[in-house]
Amino acid sequence: MAIVAHVHADSPPTFVWPWAGSEGWRYTQSFHVDHALDFQPQIAANCDDPVDTTHTVRPAAPGTVVEVGVRGAPQPPLPVSLVIDHGGGWSSYYTHLANVPSTIEVGSAVGYGTNLGNPSCYGGCTSESGLCANGRHLHFQLRRDGSGSGILAATVCGWTVGADGGISRDGETYYEDLSGPAPIANTGCPTGKDTEPPPFVAGDVSCDGDTSSIDALMVLQADAGLLASLPCPHNADANGDGVVNAVDALAILQHAAGLLVL
Repeated sequence: MAIVAHVHADSPPTFVWPWAGSEGWRYTQSFHVDHALDFQPQIAANCDDPVDTTHTVRPAAPGTVVEVGVRGAPQPPLPVSLVIDHGGGWSSYYTHLANVPSTIEVGSAVGYGTNLGNPSCYGGCTSESGLCANGRHLHFQLRRDGSGSGILAATVCGWTVGADGGISRDGETYYEDLSGPAPIANTGCPTGKDTEPPPFVAGDVSCDGDTSSIDALMVLQADAGLLASLPCPHNADANGDGVVNAVDALAILQHAAGLLVL
């Protein structure tokens, strides 16, 4: 069964920052390469050890892996970049990864907590001058219809990214800083993803841990444009056809009545 995170093309997935909810990562580089952002989990840059094995990169939203990029460093060439399709024209891109699990391949379904690998220097940690630029880090994009400018239209666990590259929430704005604090985190996320996002539960769009007729009604309302968003949109595609509509609402209702197993 497909795991999707959309209801309509105009309704963004429920995005979180691509690391554990309780961790604060430093924002080390603003827009570059089509609105990409760089983040670093550790306090100090470390170019002597190319891999940070104490932190893992995770999907920004549930979806399907559609690209696995391979580069020549280290030898032999290993996967270091991924693209995840979240549906509705939304996708996310991750690079400078290390230790990407062998289970992560094109076609793999992933959820919020899926391990995508470790942040590293593979693919480059140095500037053109040869100096250690920002150490082991994650290069991250949120794309809409293939463009990294999609991040300007998205909300990531309550945070927004402005046209000037500032990341803002609760009246505070942070700009790239190689030596400053590491405040960018999912803690206090309004969708309840403080530590780990809710697991995938087919049909449970209300995110209450159960699938009921209420969920079916919410899907119908969302499909009719009467509900702007769903608390857990990644649970909405009950029949796994990549589209969320009244057919899914019927399947959810049948499941709630014990007539269908999702």
